[in-house]
Amino acid sequence: MNVQPFKVQIPQATLDDLHQRLARTRWPDEVAGANWDYGANLIYMKELTAYWQNEFDWHAQEKRINAFAHFRADLDGFGIHFIYERGQGPSPVPIIITHGWPGSFFQRHFAV
Repeated sequence: MNVQPFKVQIPQATLDDLHQRLARTRWPDEVAGANWDYGANLIYMKELTAYWQNEFDWHAQEKRINAFAHFRADLDGFGIHFIYERGQGPSPVPIIITHGWPGSFFQRHFAV
């Protein structure tokens, strides 16, 4: 099994592209009074998009994510991403956190 350390590093060009795509969002009409009955609420989606475009600091999140020791491994042809942190204290227990479907280690650690 080949195990390689890595860091999350999203290229600035990718973030710039996302910002441009968000700026070009074409908003649909919404059925009056529908709220969430026919999908996501339009006002909510506009607020969320504005947040991602103008407030979210991806580089700060990258820094938080990269505070952990990330690794990739190939196991029987499957790519696995995991975090390995050594235990602390007098009887340390190591922990390996892997991505699960449909959630992830990030959701559990950085729950909003």
